[in-house]
Amino acid sequence: MALRNSSRQPLYVQHVNHPGANNAKLRSFLAPSAERWDQLEYSLTYRSNPQHEVLSLSLRNLRHLKLNGVYGTSYNFPLDAPVLDSLVIISFSLDWTALSGLRFLRIEETPGPSATEFLIILKASPQLEYLMLHWQEPRLVDSAPENPDFLPNPVLLPRLKDLCLTYLPVHPLSYILDQIEAPSLQKLVCMDNGNYMENNTLAVRSAGRHIGACSPSQDEIAVELSVWYEREMFSFTIGGRVVEYRDTGYNPSMQRRRLFRLAAFGEWIDHNLCQGVQTLVLGGGRCGDAAKCLHTLHRRFPQIEELVVKAIGLGADGSAICKRLSSLPRSEGAGEWLFPNLTRIRFDSSGELAFERILSLIEVRRAEEQTKTITQLTATGGTINPKMAQTLRDSVEVLDLTGVMVVEGH
Repeated sequence: MALRNSSRQPLYVQHVNHPGANNAKLRSFLAPSAERWDQLEYSLTYRSNPQHEVLSLSLRNLRHLKLNGVYGTSYNFPLDAPVLDSLVIISFSLDWTALSGLRFLRIEETPGPSATEFLIILKASPQLEYLMLHWQEPRLVDSAPENPDFLPNPVLLPRLKDLCLTYLPVHPLSYILDQIEAPSLQKLVCMDNGNYMENNTLAVRSAGRHIGACSPSQDEIAVELSVWYEREMFSFTIGGRVVEYRDTGYNPSMQRRRLFRLAAFGEWIDHNLCQGVQTLVLGGGRCGDAAKCLHTLHRRFPQIEELVVKAIGLGADGSAICKRLSSLPRSEGAGEWLFPNLTRIRFDSSGELAFERILSLIEVRRAEEQTKTITQLTATGGTINPKMAQTLRDSVEVLDLTGVMVVEGH
């Protein structure tokens, strides 16, 4: 037990309950100061009911509560904590329907709340700014609420900025996403429970709806789109809003899933906003995978003028991207140049870059009537020989090779 701060200040209380503790004595010790508690971190080390001695106190000024329990532990009575606005619960269960007025809510590895109880919490907490659900089983597995007439319209959470839903089955994940309207959302992180027999199409489209709600300010001249994917993570950012959809492990259809997610996210975005996107930041990828999303991106964002390629590995992705941009993608049924307005390219890489392939792209685009000329090239990694550096300098109006080593005979 730790009681911090002076006798006149709000208290920050930490308590770890161990077997053999005299809980009645503990309560009599804590009760006189309970109404001064501002923050409480309470941890259980065994399955019993000692939490009743603490959580049944009058916590009239408690604002922050963290409960770290043992799976199966619970407190099934309303808390006497009327100003509570921050709640973290790990392996513990509460009277969910009694919660209200929360700004911060994190629930992990807890058998509950049910879908209906969860929506009750949201409806009673319109000021919620952060929400995280991680591994909610088994009560949240049913995606449909117990009462089908309950909350027929999504819950409006106007201040919600961060939403994290991880290790949930696909159907409840999709249901929760569909039940939330969050116009101020800045970051959404989703991860289903890795059941590859399940089709996660619904969850991906539900996540895409939130990226589609993005509405940059009227004053914004150029909107930036960022697409980043590693082996198990796909991230889509536009207008300051980030949506990440993560896989729990490797799947043979991973590339196909990425392209579907990219298309699903893009289809929700307003056409006028898509036309206004001028900068594309493309990151992650490996072995040329990053280039495979260019055609899908071009269909929704054809006005790209600047391409920034980040964290590409060993030049494979850079070469593949240049190759895709150097020819008509007839095999994909497009019959048109990808990003014909492209004039600026930047490669941020700690590995080697295929400058010959980059030069070829510049020359092809300069000779092609249907595309603009690339006038600016920036590279921040790799090595280059002096002759190639000079050729590139003669080929563009602006060349920046900061971080590139010029090596004779390379």
